[in-house]
Amino acid sequence: NHGMFYKGVMYDESMRIPLLIHKPGDNTGRAVSGFVSQIDIMPTLLDLAGMPLPDWNQGKSMKGLMEGDHSCARQEVFSEIKQIKGSKSAPRYTIGCRNKDFLFSYEINHQHDVYEGELYCLKDDPKQSNNLYHRPEYAGQVAEFKERILNWLLATQ
Repeated sequence: NHGMFYKGVMYDESMRIPLLIHKPGDNTGRAVSGFVSQIDIMPTLLDLAGMPLPDWNQGKSMKGLMEGDHSCARQEVFSEIKQIKGSKSAPRYTIGCRNKDFLFSYEINHQHDVYEGELYCLKDDPKQSNNLYHRPEYAGQVAEFKERILNWLLATQ
């Protein structure tokens, strides 16, 4: 928890949310690893109910993942945190991306400048205590994550 009171941060403890779904008639139970975004819940439930997905849907069904097909799992997930109204000290907007190897985020302040960035190698630093964002050897990784986030924003806004 990084000793923080405010949990609206892009650390794994705040981003990782367990998802439990019980499919009627299926009492086998299984743990499934893989990335799922909250926007995947609605299409998954509609798919399980045999209902069509609306055209505006941005999520994807995880029914296949529930049935053992790991090819439908996401390779990365994105997250956004908007400032709490009235908070002057919190960044205006934080956006992040997590894949199996890295957790990346950056904060945008009230002047629309990048306020601070964070990049963690989850294999070497699972507690996210060694920020690699400003290290020159990770500049390519930082640029790649920024491009992924920009493409995601353009595709989903």
